[in-house]
Amino acid sequence: MTRIDDVREAIRRAMDEPSQDAVVSGVKGIVASEINGLDSSVEITLTSNFNHTYLPDMFLSWPGSGNKSAPRPVYLRNTFSEGVTNYEVRELEGSEPIVLGLTSAEPQDVAPVRESVNLTRQVLVSDVDSVATLRAETTSSNAPQSPVLRVVQSSILRLGEGLLDGDLASGLADAAERVTSTEAQTASQGMADLERYAYSVYNDTGAYQLSRAAQIIQAVTTGQALPADVEGGRLSESDVRILLPYLLARHDIRDDSELWDRVSRLVDLSDLEDVRELEDADIVLSPLLTSSALDGWTAVRATLVANSDAAAGDASETTWRLRSGLLTAEVGPWLLIFAGVDKRKLKGHDDSVPAIWEDISLSARALAVDEADLRGITRRVSISAEESGNVLRDVDELTQTLTDSYRVISMGVRVPGSEFDATIDVDFKKMLASAEGHSSVRDIGTVALLLLGRREPTRPSWLAVVPTSDS
Repeated sequence: MTRIDDVREAIRRAMDEPSQDAVVSGVKGIVASEINGLDSSVEITLTSNFNHTYLPDMFLSWPGSGNKSAPRPVYLRNTFSEGVTNYEVRELEGSEPIVLGLTSAEPQDVAPVRESVNLTRQVLVSDVDSVATLRAETTSSNAPQSPVLRVVQSSILRLGEGLLDGDLASGLADAAERVTSTEAQTASQGMADLERYAYSVYNDTGAYQLSRAAQIIQAVTTGQALPADVEGGRLSESDVRILLPYLLARHDIRDDSELWDRVSRLVDLSDLEDVRELEDADIVLSPLLTSSALDGWTAVRATLVANSDAAAGDASETTWRLRSGLLTAEVGPWLLIFAGVDKRKLKGHDDSVPAIWEDISLSARALAVDEADLRGITRRVSISAEESGNVLRDVDELTQTLTDSYRVISMGVRVPGSEFDATIDVDFKKMLASAEGHSSVRDIGTVALLLLGRREPTRPSWLAVVPTSDS
């Protein structure tokens, strides 16, 4: 028996259960298993309804920073064509539903169902057999699975619309496999077929995203140049989850700086933070951290912690990884950790000490200092650019006084010449650098290393500014 036969038999047995509760739980369990097997990132919420015209049987959602859409309702139907009349699809389309038949389509059902579905742009109609067909390609052989097929599997339920029957599911899977063929003609025709199928069963955004991901994968696997039209916009959450681990695992393209520069422009730091696959496989992200990424990716907070694994004096290279869902740079004695969107992900320390001005004055002169908060034995002084014509001069004079001993608690600084020109608040007691708004990874990382890392100065080549005695 094939996998599809197994699914059909499981549904038949579930429908024959003596109690209604057993039927509902059995059928929903089988459907949920097939959906989750197709796309492991989906979260499925079952309802108490079953086979009702306007009350969904379950909801599908895709948590993650890259997807903000509402959960997608799923309506189960006994047969492929049941509940897909012109009136019903128009009533349901506002919620972008999936109507899923428990049995496959009869040939005479396909044309009228397609006619009804084509009246909308937000309804996906399919059946469990077709879902199993796409999933079967994952488990039917021991050969490595095409990454293009994985993109199809992870996106079809999230971005699909129209009619997905067994023939189209098979056609999509076959085209996805051919895209990465080593035979140029086969690969070219596979791409053409994939795009044709995609625009018949995805919304416009989904079809474009699938085509773009397939073009990147095809270029990498066949050694072709990356097409110019892959740039623009950002990769979807599912594309990031599949595409980046695949590309970063390929050692043959690790030194292709042009490829990585173009790929890095399709993502932002926040897109990486929820990609468990990058962290679980301990994948080194360094090729992706191009100059475009350092300047274009945004972060709201950074901190430094001691790198217990650092070799003595090893600060010439920066190794980038994802740790605990946060971008982390291993820079000599430090782990430099970034938060892309949510400052609450980095709470800092409670036991760090304020800075001695002499330890940071050279680095501070390489930056634009807007304000400084100092504490002495007897009083606390705040100096800001609004009140002072020269913050650095005033801090110099204050810290040289013989009547008190001042330490720097916090500072507000900017990186000269930065496109973001964001004020970055440095809290020495908490070891935090926090942007007012957004900062580039390069800018906030530079500030953290120069000021928070004062006790063990580290100067990687990617710093936005480098302190000199002439600063």
